[in-house]
Amino acid sequence: MFILEKIQKPIPFEWFNYDYWPDSKAFRVVLNQFYEDISIQDKKNNIIKFILSLINMYDIEDFIIGQAKPEIPWGGMTMDVWGIEAEEFFLDAKDNLTNETKEYLSLLSKSKINFDYDGLCLCNDWEVLTNIILNCIISGSAPFSPLIYDLSNERIIYFHHTLTIGIYFIKKEDNLIFAKLAKINKLIVSI
Repeated sequence: MFILEKIQKPIPFEWFNYDYWPDSKAFRVVLNQFYEDISIQDKKNNIIKFILSLINMYDIEDFIIGQAKPEIPWGGMTMDVWGIEAEEFFLDAKDNLTNETKEYLSLLSKSKINFDYDGLCLCNDWEVLTNIILNCIISGSAPFSPLIYDLSNERIIYFHHTLTIGIYFIKKEDNLIFAKLAKINKLIVSI
């Protein structure tokens, strides 16, 4: 079984503004980890536990994943493959890749996701995928995470290099769910 599987679905949620996320027509919450005595590995584990807790509350098939902007290919998540000045991606980049980028591109290859694929995917192992993505973000190889779409609850989840979790959502009462999950997973809610 592949970790990622291509799916043919349109980009969900017209309320989300891909060009400037704060302009999205939704509520937003950020889950932080402002503990000085906690290691980076423990912070990563808290994020992974939060994601798994949220997904396990619902049907795993309600959660899909796509890049931070629909036009960014899956292979373009990491900085190592960007041609910043020409605003292009190096589809055959092999030299000077970080270990984190190599691991990410290997995951894509093993899942039969082409470098230039820009559609959505189902994830069959959220723990492995989240760990690989967080490694890319922490190392600075990736400036952003892909977006996780919770289709049944109209939520979009992403990770930040500060090891915070951002969530855009429509239902105001979702704040209660996030507060409970945050407490269980040693996260602090901020709005």
